[in-house]
Amino acid sequence: TYSFNWIPFGGFVKILGENPDEEQKTEITSDSRSFQNKPRSIQALVLAAGVTFNVLLAWLLLVVGLSIGLPSSIANAPAGYTVSNPQLLITDTLAKSPAALAGLKSGMIILYVERDGVSRINQPDAKSLREFIGTSVGQTLTLGIKGDFKDESSGDALKQFKEIKVKPITGLVPDQAAIGISMDTIGILKLPFSLAFVEAAKLTLALIVNIALALKGILVGIFMGQTTVLSSVAGPVGLVTIVGSSFALGFPYLLNLVAVISINLAVINVLPFPALDGGRLLVLLIETIGRRPLNSRLVNAVNTVGFVLLIILMILVTYKDIARLVTS
Repeated sequence: TYSFNWIPFGGFVKILGENPDEEQKTEITSDSRSFQNKPRSIQALVLAAGVTFNVLLAWLLLVVGLSIGLPSSIANAPAGYTVSNPQLLITDTLAKSPAALAGLKSGMIILYVERDGVSRINQPDAKSLREFIGTSVGQTLTLGIKGDFKDESSGDALKQFKEIKVKPITGLVPDQAAIGISMDTIGILKLPFSLAFVEAAKLTLALIVNIALALKGILVGIFMGQTTVLSSVAGPVGLVTIVGSSFALGFPYLLNLVAVISINLAVINVLPFPALDGGRLLVLLIETIGRRPLNSRLVNAVNTVGFVLLIILMILVTYKDIARLVTS
């Protein structure tokens, strides 16, 4: 029996006996090849394979990236190694802060900061810029920013540099004036191939933890009714834009992004939610503890509901992606 599976949402795997309905149950359960007839340990390994290889793929991509040179924080460089071409990168912008209102966004690079046309720091690091801003409450600062900017007359993304004025205020951070940005000095880290294996493993683990914490924040926000958290989520349309921007920066940036996407898929897929591998692993755990299979109709119904909810979420995120493209 063959079927066409052309819906472009991830990979497609259909295993004999994985989702038997009542009509197929007798026929499938009597087949020695059936998924249902395999030991639960084998079933768990099969269900965990996708997540495992998403993590392995990310690790291998980071190994290659670190071997040829990968964007990395100076703070994360192994002892004895330094990053080349360090630049101060905006990693996050606080909503409704002076920085956000002025148009500063994550991914932009700060080339210099100037106050009153007199005091100026070229190629600042995070510490020096933070101190400079902290002593400038109520004064207008001019930041030299490298990034993608639309030409105001044509609307095309032609400009790579812009001066942005911003005024620090108090109350954003304790006991200091601030503009509402997080910063990190990023450069290119290149390691010997043997060391790249170890450092890539550490980086992969750190990404798993950080992505899991970020996902937790999004899920808690949705549960609390804070729908604005979805603004930080990108779907297929948004990913095309992000991948295009990363490719424009260079191949190492693209490798880094694909590794992050792969880990995202692993973390999401392991969640104990119906229709995801994590949900199927949860069912398998319940069956193992109870020492008997759950009702197949109930399991299939729950998986169907979960799949429908995931499709609705994907449609909602895609709509937001398109809306961002139209308004940006």
